Amino acid sequence: MMFGGGSFLAMTPANFASLSISHWLQNSVIKWDSQSTSFEKRAHKIMYQRIEGKATGGICSTFRVCQRYGRLSKYMIKRFEKNRRIEALKDGKVIKSEDVGLLGVKPDQLRITRSDGTKKVIDSPDFRKNFFQDTEVRSVIHEVYSPRWVVFSDKVAANLRKKWKLTKKDRLAEAKNKKQVDEGIDNAVKGKEVKGKYEAKESDEEGKEKITEDTDIGNEAKKIAGEGAEGASKSVSKEAAAKIIKEGVGKNGNIAAMLAGGLCMVQDGAQSISKTIRAIQMEQFIQFTTLFAAAADHARAGTNNYIPMAELGAKFMATRVNKEGKITKRSAPESHGYKQIMYNDLVSSDTSNWTQYVPGGGWARKMNGLANALGANIGILKTSCTGINSSAGQLLLSVAGGWTSIVGQLVSEMAAPVISSIMAPILGKLINTMAGTLVDSSTIGEDAGDAMSSGILHMFSESAAAGGNGVLTTDQTIAYKREAAKLNLAYAQEYRLNHSPFDISSPYTFMGSIYSSFIPYMSSFSSLGNFTNSMLSLTKNIFPALLGTQAYAEDDKVAKIWNSCDDPNLKGVGAESFCSVSRGALDLDKDPSEVADALAGQYNEETGEATGGTLKEWQEKCGSGTGENGVDVSYCKFDSEEKKLAALFTIDQRVVDTMDNPPVDDGGSNSQGQQQSQGGSLPSGDAKSLAQQILDSQNITVADYGWNSGETTPKSQIENTAKGQPAIPDSVPTQYSRNVDPQILQVILLIGQKHKITVSSLMRTQMTAGGYSQHPRGRAVDLSPIGSCGDGAGEECAQAVQELINANALPQGGGIGQSTCGGARGALNNAITQKGWQSFDDSCNHLHIDLGQGNAAS
Repeated sequence: MMFGGGSFLAMTPANFASLSISHWLQNSVIKWDSQSTSFEKRAHKIMYQRIEGKATGGICSTFRVCQRYGRLSKYMIKRFEKNRRIEALKDGKVIKSEDVGLLGVKPDQLRITRSDGTKKVIDSPDFRKNFFQDTEVRSVIHEVYSPRWVVFSDKVAANLRKKWKLTKKDRLAEAKNKKQVDEGIDNAVKGKEVKGKYEAKESDEEGKEKITEDTDIGNEAKKIAGEGAEGASKSVSKEAAAKIIKEGVGKNGNIAAMLAGGLCMVQDGAQSISKTIRAIQMEQFIQFTTLFAAAADHARAGTNNYIPMAELGAKFMATRVNKEGKITKRSAPESHGYKQIMYNDLVSSDTSNWTQYVPGGGWARKMNGLANALGANIGILKTSCTGINSSAGQLLLSVAGGWTSIVGQLVSEMAAPVISSIMAPILGKLINTMAGTLVDSSTIGEDAGDAMSSGILHMFSESAAAGGNGVLTTDQTIAYKREAAKLNLAYAQEYRLNHSPFDISSPYTFMGSIYSSFIPYMSSFSSLGNFTNSMLSLTKNIFPALLGTQAYAEDDKVAKIWNSCDDPNLKGVGAESFCSVSRGALDLDKDPSEVADALAGQYNEETGEATGGTLKEWQEKCGSGTGENGVDVSYCKFDSEEKKLAALFTIDQRVVDTMDNPPVDDGGSNSQGQQQSQGGSLPSGDAKSLAQQILDSQNITVADYGWNSGETTPKSQIENTAKGQPAIPDSVPTQYSRNVDPQILQVILLIGQKHKITVSSLMRTQMTAGGYSQHPRGRAVDLSPIGSCGDGAGEECAQAVQELINANALPQGGGIGQSTCGGARGALNNAITQKGWQSFDDSCNHLHIDLGQGNAAS
């Protein structure tokens, strides 16, 4: 178990590091994933209409599209059936998926099964009121369809992973020691391969001029980077300036302009440098971030021996001290980025170097300073620069037009010492960017905290753009954050419904909120004075958390954050200190059918795909996010009513797609098409009938011994359920569920169709795995043995896992343990994660399967 009970002040450094990373990831999603606000608001609105049967508030001229907003689809009914806690009724009868046609169905009622086994029937017109007022109703709906999480597994997310070269696969999973972890980090964050051509003119020993050509720009950059600051300075001599000239980096060859002709861009406020280099740096930070995010998932899963977690945790908590004992580098929880993510604070330590991790923005500051330094020398550049700058100040480079000759003129007319002294620091950093050395396995402490925070903030901003959201001003961001705060408070209520208040692994719980507030001060507790000062500062974070008001940040604090970017390309829009752009949508309460009607003629009425007008232009210009030419913030502002509608329509179509189709794999293909007929099929029935089927099966043995289950055993729990009674009787104390989830019973029966199995653990009365175990909630089972497999790793265990995959037997977020036990089971880790399930470590003496909502083994 990763996180146990007791005082968190007594935690081991390894546990503290892993839990701190986990809190960082959760707070990132809760507070900074801007796409979740617009998507969730629109998803709820469409869900209301589908259940209440209100397709439109008025007349919709595009019937086919609007029709999708007013009926539950066949796939959604299938999800109801799989969940087993919710049923749609028509004329008093349960609607079955096989009876639902292409047009969908309008239910009269919903029937919800509460955690205590009681039923609640909701008339369709009353659904919205119950959804708002009843936390458990809302929790059950989100078990079936969670807007906050489906955005990570649809085709939009898959395309975004392709763009940033991401994968669901844990790239450090196979690392067994520190060296392998470091190699994995360096390979993952390696800079974008720079292609092009450079020409070098050098003189040999006899003074004869020699011309050489090469196309490996990245390799040349690495050579220069390896020479350090001195090498960078030397590289700006006349010969070296010509040597780095390149053709065709990206579409416009903008890197060439940066290296040899960067002086030209001083006249335009260095906008070209910021735009061009932004995507290159951003990709490196995002890659770095995903490594720590994967480690956080392992921490939340309760993994005990995931080696990369220990190594990443050590980097995260690392500090550096010089010979005099002075701290020269603080830990990640003390970094500018970590505090911004966690507390909306813009605070930097005396050892911080956080501006290094601002993609693109740092170049504007450097180049603007250069303009002042050059003074009169800038005059000779005016004529040359005029021909290579567009009216927008963005370089349009044509090699055939004589770029080499222009650079040659600059090099000839500027004295080499002048160039070297002013350009060397800038050029050196640029070369490091090209060589992919901004972040690597040596990035630790504060630097790691800032790099990973920058990465995740930009990743969320890019995700929002891909999902149809536009660019917000600071004032619009403040209003948008208020909507986000309301949604977060609702999710917190759902989370606390199913978790112990003493669970420290989540910022949503009583103890977890206190722990979150303590994190940045833990390293300050070494002296009484530091402890006192830390505690005084701590109150500003703890007490709002305890009162449940932390989500409502003050407007002036939000304004300060979203006005803190100094990249001149992003003036007039909301951008936080790392210069990720604020994105969202406006008029989120507008009727989806009215939106569709207003944009009629701009999309295919059968598919909803944009065909022209503002809608198509919006999706093409704003949906691409940051590219080789930067980000188009000017067009993507909400300066017209049609742009507001275009954003809403794009989001609405994504909502409908996720409601009506299964998740996609990393390649973006529909995972449903991968399901084969191998293995059995999920049996049907309620909990009572499923439990009786288990007792009647010749292949299934249910253990008559228990662990952390009071006076009950798996056998007594199944027998009680078969009698229509609670699995855990009222006489046995527990603060968790008394009923086993029917879907877990289906899983047992599915595996029992082809294998001899023993149910070794089912429900528990005590929480394990730091509050994340699903056993106390009746949503997990341990099987041992499965045929000849008793270690969770053998061939027959792997066959059982494959059958679960083929039958799509678990919901999104479900989990399967024993990921590191090796054997045939270990080979299925990628297949499991591609289904949107968790694959995690657990002891190698059983096979653990759960339905999610924590996914922790125990």
